[in-house]
Amino acid sequence: MAGMGKALKRAPLVGLLLGMPAVAATEQEPAALQQLRQMGVQFAGTFEAKGGLTAWAGYHGDQPLAVYEAPDGEHIILGRILDASGENVNQAALEQRVNSEMAADVMQRLERSTWIADGADDADTVAYVFTDLNCPYCNKLWVDARPWVESGRLQLRHVLVGILRDNSAAKAATLLTSDNPHQQLAEHARLHMQRLGNGPMRPVGDGGVAALRRIPPAIQAQLDGNHALMGELGLRATPALVWLDADGRLHKQTGAPEALLTRIGGPLK
Repeated sequence: MAGMGKALKRAPLVGLLLGMPAVAATEQEPAALQQLRQMGVQFAGTFEAKGGLTAWAGYHGDQPLAVYEAPDGEHIILGRILDASGENVNQAALEQRVNSEMAADVMQRLERSTWIADGADDADTVAYVFTDLNCPYCNKLWVDARPWVESGRLQLRHVLVGILRDNSAAKAATLLTSDNPHQQLAEHARLHMQRLGNGPMRPVGDGGVAALRRIPPAIQAQLDGNHALMGELGLRATPALVWLDADGRLHKQTGAPEALLTRIGGPLK
């Protein structure tokens, strides 16, 4: 289980034109980019863009962001350059420039979050899944993933959050203070799915992991960090999965449709 990672919070980026000084178009970064860095924007350098402006490739959370230096040297412009048909002509070049760095940054922040591993450390693929113990679909995902996890194809790293019910955080705290969180998570998921049987999916009631009476401040900080990271990645419901494909491209998925595990871990032999 990794320690808590303090991720950058999203700051609102209001307006397309910012009245901030910029240096002339050179290999050196414009000074105005430092203002955006303070708002949480990361930069991967320049990219070849259409439109005649010097273009800087940035990303905010997991969203690519193009920044253009205005010809007057006094302003920078955030946004899109469109052609006559309304196409964003620089999007492909922007994504190509930032994707690998952005994906690595997201995965590093996930690795620094607080999670419980399910599966071998040398599994072919690692996927992070934001999990609420009261979420029936999270428990179903745990059960459905057994063939991929047990064959060594996939390791799921459950990033625990407490968002669905009043006792969700306290249940997560029980696991995070447990001597054997992996086993408790397994028992909890199996019990819940057995209780549901063939009935409708519904939130977990009593049984399974018990809610901790008092959440230690350090554990609450870990849960808060996980919840903040979930929001920064634009994820609003559980289960929410994040992984890299074989080409290093970042993927996100809320919910766990039947075909998802094959998409992440590959077909089972």
